[in-house]
Amino acid sequence: MALDQLVALPDGSKALVTGEAQDIASRVKHGDPTLGWEGDPDMTVCVAPYRNRLTGHVAMLFEVWAIDAHRQPYVAVTSDTCGPELIRQLVRADVRKRDVVAEAIKANERRERSEAADRSARHEEMADKLHLALVKENTPSGRRIY
Repeated sequence: MALDQLVALPDGSKALVTGEAQDIASRVKHGDPTLGWEGDPDMTVCVAPYRNRLTGHVAMLFEVWAIDAHRQPYVAVTSDTCGPELIRQLVRADVRKRDVVAEAIKANERRERSEAADRSARHEEMADKLHLALVKENTPSGRRIY
């Protein structure tokens, strides 16, 4: 476990970086087999201030920045704590271990089945109303019942 360190920020102020945050940053880069994370040397853990627009309260968010195939930086995950949960989020978002195309196809199939079930329910309801209307229209006495 790393020791707490006082680091200089670009604006001239100083911040205390805890040993746990340093440990998580190291595990993000080099991997954590206990959580199933292989690591990525191009990832960096950053702290970003977040201001709540309603309350004006400023909170600190931890962001993991990564570099994509086109060498463009992007935010991989964001968390309000710098702990193992940050690495678990990376594992869930890691496309190196998932078949993204198969997941998208399954999600589309689930959506299509759900829409088909909704359509079927609406059609059944419409058929019941139409059947009732036809029965009322064609009673044995020949009279229309409204």
